[in-house]
Amino acid sequence: MQELRQSNGFDDLGAKFTFEITRYNGAKSDRDGYIFKDDREGKVYIMQSSAILQSSYSAEETAQRDRLNASKPLKTGDVVIFEGKPHTVKINGDYSDAGVLIPA
Repeated sequence: MQELRQSNGFDDLGAKFTFEITRYNGAKSDRDGYIFKDDREGKVYIMQSSAILQSSYSAEETAQRDRLNASKPLKTGDVVIFEGKPHTVKINGDYSDAGVLIPA
């Protein structure tokens, strides 16, 4: 079971993971994401990472890309651990707030 944690900011590479969406035409596609916990709403969101282009990449950034490419994408119905408790993944689609974690 995969353990997820809330991102501590833009350069928190270890908090990123991959998830699978279904596009408007039915095709499957993998995306990179991170967790955002909204304490006010009491929800835990799966946020889609934005694409960023650079002229060069550090060894840490390259290692992160290799880790994400080798990982199994999360899908709706998967159970993950967040803050020590099981949560069920629900992917909504190709949106900035692509999904939520629902306490199991």
